[in-house]
Amino acid sequence: MGLFGLTEKERKLLSRLDPGTPVKVCFPKTYEAFQSKVEKIGSDAIYISAPKAGNAFLEIEKGTRLKLELEVYRRSVARMSFQTRVIDHNWAQGETVKLCLPRKLLLRESRRYYRIEVALPAEFILVEDKNNRSRDVTAPYFTGTIKNISESGALIQVEKLMSIEQGALLNLQVRLKDKQLLKIRAGVLHIHPVQGKFGIGVQFLFMNSNGRGQLREYISLQRKQIPDF
Repeated sequence: MGLFGLTEKERKLLSRLDPGTPVKVCFPKTYEAFQSKVEKIGSDAIYISAPKAGNAFLEIEKGTRLKLELEVYRRSVARMSFQTRVIDHNWAQGETVKLCLPRKLLLRESRRYYRIEVALPAEFILVEDKNNRSRDVTAPYFTGTIKNISESGALIQVEKLMSIEQGALLNLQVRLKDKQLLKIRAGVLHIHPVQGKFGIGVQFLFMNSNGRGQLREYISLQRKQIPDF
């Protein structure tokens, strides 16, 4: 067991959470839940943005017990949750809430496919917005970097926030090793800031059988090179 009762695997997963990672903040006593995001993971505490109810920040008393739920993109783990309590609520520094480090993590795999961390060049174009309005398919492609990928989806990192919203459809091109080029129709699931950049989570909706086979083979080869925790 590691610090605060966490295993080594759990400690590493917690320490690698990126600032900007979306968090669901649950109040067990009232069964209420609000959205927030990770600000930073310290050596003795976790800092999150103060949750909002409408346009107003929630005032959370010291000692309040909370449950946090968040998505993680580390190998096969898909969702993390844990119990914590409020140490401090600092209104003077960007409305941040300081929380105790957890003593135990609940890790749940909700994905059917194995996800790996990568750094692959990608290009994409918006072909349909969230209101099902078609866009000009002759428009130039945007560029980004695939940060993690599975047979069912990926996380694309881009430098600037674009006019793309949840529910939009993209034509995506991903270049694998040996100049293999995958052409994929993808749907946008979520968009969130990550370390000064932006992450676009997408689900693969259509890919021809040849491309899917290439992606499966690529992921299989990369898995063999990933050491266990």
